[in-house]
Amino acid sequence: FFPDVSWKSRSGLPAGTFPVGELTNDYRARMERASASKVPGLLAKAGGKRRSGPVAPASEMRSRPLSQPSVGSSLVQEVVESGKIISLFITSAITYGIIHDLITVHVDFSYFNSARTHHGPYTQKHFPIVYESDSKVLYAFLWGTIATWWVGLPLGVLCSAAARCGKDRKYSWRNLITPVYVAFSAVMVLSLLVGCVHFAITDDTFEAVATMHLASYVIGSNVGFLLVLIVLVDRIFLHDDACREMKYNVAEGERKELKDLVDDFGKMN
Repeated sequence: FFPDVSWKSRSGLPAGTFPVGELTNDYRARMERASASKVPGLLAKAGGKRRSGPVAPASEMRSRPLSQPSVGSSLVQEVVESGKIISLFITSAITYGIIHDLITVHVDFSYFNSARTHHGPYTQKHFPIVYESDSKVLYAFLWGTIATWWVGLPLGVLCSAAARCGKDRKYSWRNLITPVYVAFSAVMVLSLLVGCVHFAITDDTFEAVATMHLASYVIGSNVGFLLVLIVLVDRIFLHDDACREMKYNVAEGERKELKDLVDDFGKMN
């Protein structure tokens, strides 16, 4: 904003001389031009959208209400965030199932391809390519997906409701990545432990694999419901007061900043 020292004033003073009055006027003019171009954008941004054109008087700005986001956009955002959480649970469940079946299919393959369970006949009828290939990896990917996605779906719906309902502090899918994978890892360890204990007692690999699968469903469902409960309790009870205080402080800071901006602009006019 400051002029060059070699600037020669319009009053005819020699170069290198600072005319205090004209320097002050020039600085004020530059500030007013900068404010006229920047303040409207800042005020419009605080109100929720950008506007162009002449700036309204300061008194009108003080009384003008700030616009709020539309109900439709908020609803779409909530649906998208809930869909991300549900997708996280489904993909996590499928990943768990594939890893689990890659282990158990090498423990006892007859559990998957024989008629002793529904896996063999169902694979032969609906997936003959996998059945004829007799590939353990294909069986693991197939049944790791078929047998788990429907477990992750309801857990994802419940957890998305617990994480997004209400107006207080909400969880996004990123906040749930670590808890979800910790929970599924715990289920994996516990189910394998149950299978090892059952094999040590019965010395039957088929029964051990069947027990591991049953333990995965029982333990996984209970851990999933526990995770939903933890998210709900954490949002409603543990952080309720802290969130209200934080939102109040942020709102007060924004109101004070906007008020100071409007007052400064009113003084310029």
